[in-house]
Amino acid sequence: MRREDQDVDVDSPDHSLVASSEMLGSPTYNYSAMMNRADSSDVPMDQDYLPQAPAREVFRQPSEAQTYGAVGGYGTHGVMGFGTRGTEISTYSPRSSTYSASGGGRMSASGSAGQTANATAQANVFTRGSLLDRNIEAVSVPSGGFLEKTQQYKGRYRRKADSTKISGGASGSGSDLISDDGEVGNPKVYPDMGCELPDYQSKNGHIYAISSNGTEVAVDMKGINWFGMETGTAIPLGLWDNAENGTTAYQIASFLATNKFNAVRLPLCVNWILTNQEPETSLINTAENRAISVKNYMTLLKSIIKVLAYRNIGVLLSMHTLTSTDSGGLWYSDTITQDDFLDAIDTLTSNLCSETYWNIMGIDVKNEPSEATWGDGTDTDFHAGAKTIADRMLDGCSNWMGFVEGINADHTVTIDGTDYDYYDWYGGGLQDAADYPLTFSTADKVVYAPHYYTPAVYPQAYFYDGGTQDSNGAIADYVEIDNATLKTRIKSTMADMFGFLADDNSSAVLLGEFGGLYSSDLHPELTTQRCTELSMEVIVENGWAGGFVWSLNPESAYQFNPADTYGTFTEGILEDDWLTANSVFLKGMTGLDDLANLKMFPCFEVEESSSGSGSSGSG
Repeated sequence: MRREDQDVDVDSPDHSLVASSEMLGSPTYNYSAMMNRADSSDVPMDQDYLPQAPAREVFRQPSEAQTYGAVGGYGTHGVMGFGTRGTEISTYSPRSSTYSASGGGRMSASGSAGQTANATAQANVFTRGSLLDRNIEAVSVPSGGFLEKTQQYKGRYRRKADSTKISGGASGSGSDLISDDGEVGNPKVYPDMGCELPDYQSKNGHIYAISSNGTEVAVDMKGINWFGMETGTAIPLGLWDNAENGTTAYQIASFLATNKFNAVRLPLCVNWILTNQEPETSLINTAENRAISVKNYMTLLKSIIKVLAYRNIGVLLSMHTLTSTDSGGLWYSDTITQDDFLDAIDTLTSNLCSETYWNIMGIDVKNEPSEATWGDGTDTDFHAGAKTIADRMLDGCSNWMGFVEGINADHTVTIDGTDYDYYDWYGGGLQDAADYPLTFSTADKVVYAPHYYTPAVYPQAYFYDGGTQDSNGAIADYVEIDNATLKTRIKSTMADMFGFLADDNSSAVLLGEFGGLYSSDLHPELTTQRCTELSMEVIVENGWAGGFVWSLNPESAYQFNPADTYGTFTEGILEDDWLTANSVFLKGMTGLDDLANLKMFPCFEVEESSSGSGSSGSG
């Protein structure tokens, strides 16, 4: 039932919108690195597997489940905890705000406090908190007791092949790989697919794979994010595959292809690329992931890309974090210089620009540059920074594309005669690209990839009619709105942030991240769920190039559920066991099945005369 609208005095000098600096970050940063449980030493040494404790608030399974250890046995892996970013209170920020939709007018307070907040935000770009601010451990180091126990099991427990399959979703018809030893669905190596590395281009509002003979295939993205490699674990999560939960890379790729996901965005860590970090091997069952190399960061990345290539799934590499404890509001820091960042780009192109990794479409040049500016010529100018990074990428791999996100600031947009103050979603603000559009050293290589989220990340005023917002951002007495009104507001704010970039039908526009809580939405009228659905409708109706939902991982964390409740809430396309599809969320994602050019990535057969920067090499 709809809540009653409560009119409030928006002109009161005691109230204004919560300042933009108090807005919480996206779910990209709302989880912590894996850490080992101190009570793991209490497990009897003669036990074949570790018992799984009941799920607890904040911590997610597999919290005490067994994982396949680096020495061939099983032991506990660390608790998957989630660090939510603390609210940052600025000197000008009021402690609460009220707003109302009655009578039109601006959806924020007037008065000196609100004006000061807005002016300050425009003059000084908000500095976003990093993982380091929350004292999250960078790398999970197994305890001595943990390693000792893993040696006791010596791989005695093996799961049946079918037990690794992900249940739920569409029924698959793809063939399984059978190894020379007769094992099904667990190859030792993936076959050479004989595909050439296409020239990926962004033009006419879409992404094209172009073969050496000139064949062009437009591909829209029903994409998904799969995180883990940017964290202290240095490995995509979910691959522990034990007696209770976890799966394999083979089964994840099969599940995605069966449900028409044709692209995966893989968040990476710059420091791990530079140091070629060894992954946390206790978080992968190497016996059930035989084709996955965990020797170092680059061999692991190559292995994952090959798994996805076998199912014709494209890969977008995201320069996500600078270090495992610093998300990076810019593409450089005191620890990672711009030269370091560019060296990491060189490492990716020199290792991955080849026919073996034909399914890599390009690089998202920096995730959510929240401290950046655009077009002002300063050291923080991401217009210049994105071009520098993308041009360096193109020097090493002219076949790839550069995906570019936006910056962050306060704005006002007029919708149906009412002015709404809003704050860009992290990575979402591309307003200044109207005056300073991007061009790279190679034509047709710019893809605009902004982020757009839902009230689960932050309940912005335009999602509701009326309410009182506290210092955490939660809105008491919120009033949900009907579908038509909500869609108009989503479409209008998208258009103001970045949608206008698609008007000239040149560079492709897609959402690098979108979504939020879905099946677990506690709004009486499912506002958070509807925001995701309506976002997909706007993508399809506007003819954009698709988007990447956040995320595959059940560990994806959000702060608001519903708008009046601040806390930690988790949900992904897969359930906590990594073996069961979140059927409601998965069905909701069929909204992208209506994309005009949705298809799996095309494999152009290698011709003897094929040439280009990606025509040779393997790994």
